[in-house]
Amino acid sequence: MRLYERLFLVRRPSPPSPNSDQGIQQVFHILNNFDIPRGVSREKNEDGSFLVDYTQFTAALDPQKLRYYFRSYEDQAVRMVDLGKFDLNAKKVRTIGTSGVNPPIDISADAR
Repeated sequence: MRLYERLFLVRRPSPPSPNSDQGIQQVFHILNNFDIPRGVSREKNEDGSFLVDYTQFTAALDPQKLRYYFRSYEDQAVRMVDLGKFDLNAKKVRTIGTSGVNPPIDISADAR
């Protein structure tokens, strides 16, 4: 089955989202089906080392609100950049890092 066919079959039964925030969350849940964990896809180089392929980051765009959403392999928290807050005609290119590590949060003390 081709990738776009899988995407269609996963997306088709999804109900419409009532707002863009929930829509973006739904998009990331759908894209979870296409993540490649580190080490699952690898190719042996001529020198015996391995080239490892994995999903380094996942991204989505809300074109109406001009918002770019992403999460990285190391940090699954969804981040957002509001492109409306930038001068998109500026001559200087601005960058934002996409890597980082968000460790698990211990919620043991919250148990009742």
